[in-house]
Amino acid sequence: MAESSSPENTPDAHVPRDSKFPWYLGIIGIYTLVTFGANRSSECHDNLKTASLRDIAMLALAAYKAARVAALDEVTRPLRAPFIYETTEDGNTTEIARSEGWRGAVGNLALCSDCLAFWMAVVLTYAYMISPRTTRVLAGPLALSAISSFLNNATALMSALDTSLETSTEAEMGGSLHPA
Repeated sequence: MAESSSPENTPDAHVPRDSKFPWYLGIIGIYTLVTFGANRSSECHDNLKTASLRDIAMLALAAYKAARVAALDEVTRPLRAPFIYETTEDGNTTEIARSEGWRGAVGNLALCSDCLAFWMAVVLTYAYMISPRTTRVLAGPLALSAISSFLNNATALMSALDTSLETSTEAEMGGSLHPA
């Protein structure tokens, strides 16, 4: 019995045809060219070779925080606006990447803090390669803000756990643990 040669049976029949794919490739191409260009400079290499563990940790925290700010904060919404559209349901506004072309590709990137963290790390690394002192001045507040965010989240988690444990202990003992 001969196999059907319908389009559904071809190996790439289930590969999505996304209009953003060429733009993703363009973004990767730009990254590759910039990386190649940055690697050509011996002075930049020397700056990276002498980077301390403290500087690397600061750049990592700064990349994390910069990505979160860019992708999630209200104040950066105007920067995301050309690449997204907003929907409101039950009073909650949700940002969604545009569906086609380069704006859709950038929109997907702009709404993904994990995706942006990589690109922020690239930018901060190149900035450090060019001017470590200036990069420290710019990255320091972002790194401190990231640490502050971690501490705030840890405090909120500990408070929630404390409340949860207190509630379950009261239920087990059949009453309030606090005297009236």
